[in-house]
Amino acid sequence: MMQMGLMRKAISYVARHYERDITVQDIAGHCNINRIYLRRIFKLTLGTTLRQYIINYRIKKACDLLTEGVHSIGEISVMVGYPNQLNFSRAFKRELGISPYNWKIGRVNH
Repeated sequence: MMQMGLMRKAISYVARHYERDITVQDIAGHCNINRIYLRRIFKLTLGTTLRQYIINYRIKKACDLLTEGVHSIGEISVMVGYPNQLNFSRAFKRELGISPYNWKIGRVNH
């Protein structure tokens, strides 16, 4: 039961700070637990690493922003925690198999 509370607290922290350069240590500090313990319970509970969860969260937020069509890809990369647009594009493509530009174009044409 305590683990679920910690998980909710960690997930909430990611949701509130994903646009920043957050680390496992930052989240563990917020939860008042050891980072190794946090990583272990995160993996056991959600079946993914905390780092991967943060990446997935950022990419999902980027997709939402790309769908809105208001911001440039460069602006979106900063908004979701990637100050370097090239790093954002690489992460996006690694996760979804398509560049943010092509993802956005594909959404517009459908």
